[in-house]
Amino acid sequence: MWTHSKYGYDALGNRLRITLVRTAYYPDADSDSGTHHIRYALVPHPGSWQDADIPRRGLEFNQPLVVGSSSDGAVGSHTPVRPLRSGLATVILAGKKRACDTNGVVVRLYESGGRAGNVRLSGVPAGWSAREVSIVEDPVGPLLVEHGEVELAFSACQVRSVLLES
Repeated sequence: MWTHSKYGYDALGNRLRITLVRTAYYPDADSDSGTHHIRYALVPHPGSWQDADIPRRGLEFNQPLVVGSSSDGAVGSHTPVRPLRSGLATVILAGKKRACDTNGVVVRLYESGGRAGNVRLSGVPAGWSAREVSIVEDPVGPLLVEHGEVELAFSACQVRSVLLES
């Protein structure tokens, strides 16, 4: 059994449809065959999808919090960084990974609601530096770390990557 999200849907007026199983025979004659266990959620809400924070709700539904065995929040044994985000609610912490060419940690964030605003990335260890990098970790520019926090200004739908280094 495969577990994955179902993203086939359409909405028109007061009608909402979701496609749960694919029935095509090409290029995979066995596509979606077998038993399926499907879980979905409907989130009625007043106002816009941005006000209802639908992207975050979708992430929380599709990727529930999993408690791991690491007690120090480390990416590796030597990088105890636990980034937290505060500020503009539509900015989502998309990932944290070990940097490719340094002993640093890359934190990726994106704005999901088409809004501009500021966020604070906290949890930067004392003595660490921060700089913005591209998606392939090329340097973009330095960032100021004050009291273990980095202030970031986001424009609508912007993706930003921050490299934290000791």
